[in-house]
Amino acid sequence: MKYDVFISYSRKDTAIANRICEALDRAHISYFIDRQGIAGGFEFPTVLANAILESRIILYLASENSYASKFTNAELTFAFNEKPKNSILPYIIDGSELPSELRFVFSSINWRTMRDYPIETALIADLKTLLQGAALSPQGVSKKKSLHRWWWLAAAVAVVAVAVWQWNRATISSEAVLEEAIVAKYKVGDYYNENGLEGVIFALDSTGNHGKIVSLAQTEERIAWCRPERSFREGEFATTDAWDGAKNQAKIATLPMWQQDFPAFAWCAALGEGWYLPAIEELKLFTEQDEVRAAVNQTLAARGAPLLYNKGEVTTYWSSTESDTPPHVWFMIMSLGQANPFGPRSNVSHVRAVAAF
Repeated sequence: MKYDVFISYSRKDTAIANRICEALDRAHISYFIDRQGIAGGFEFPTVLANAILESRIILYLASENSYASKFTNAELTFAFNEKPKNSILPYIIDGSELPSELRFVFSSINWRTMRDYPIETALIADLKTLLQGAALSPQGVSKKKSLHRWWWLAAAVAVVAVAVWQWNRATISSEAVLEEAIVAKYKVGDYYNENGLEGVIFALDSTGNHGKIVSLAQTEERIAWCRPERSFREGEFATTDAWDGAKNQAKIATLPMWQQDFPAFAWCAALGEGWYLPAIEELKLFTEQDEVRAAVNQTLAARGAPLLYNKGEVTTYWSSTESDTPPHVWFMIMSLGQANPFGPRSNVSHVRAVAAF
């Protein structure tokens, strides 16, 4: 199996999903999580379905948001049809009242709540137990009934998926129907040249019509995030957003002399309105994810533009996200193929700008 855990969740529950990912990282448990909605523009059957098939455990983050999401229900239905019956673990992450259908099918089967099973301890322990091939002790039932309860869990998931799907179809608004009818205009790796922005698409929303692009240009030489004198004199600059580099760029732009003292941010701004230094999670999308990086590089090569550095190359990229240990920021170490929070601001790295459309 390629992954230990597939995380099925509503995008509205991203904050909790991120906490779970951090706990899985610390426990050295591999996982797949769709950060961008339908795998950033790739079709469901070719990415999400494969990820489900290649994951040992399906962790369903149950919440008011996920109950109303047709995508999480599609994932659950597919998992029920294709995976072993004891590989799905519902994990209730909010205090909302369960729909009547869910209260019925979840009343006596194996599931967990975040209140009673904290992420960093009990949930991780349960996942390790499942990955070792052992059955969990269900809430409120004896251990010897565990496998029987798992069989009912699989059946319950199918019932829930059908019930919620029918409820969604009956209550979906006319605006949502129109939105679903929109045909996706773009895919990851497409060349984009509209509204004064030119680049290559590396992320898309669920409609396939809006997303983010990475610049054709790249710094020829490595440049500093911040001049040493200012970095150590002023300390933190509150550029702590991990997902939206535009917010970090806007904060730097309020500082006096920022274009002289913050070279990495100034380089991005010089490309024109809308360009900014990517936050760490944005940077990881087109540097860590092999499929995305390959698709972007194919288009960059066709346009005669500098390619993104590949994993294994001895170089680094700046992000705009400060770490918890000032005066350091997050940066991408391409030789290792991973992000690191200990980049001194006065050091030098390459820069690639990002814009939203």
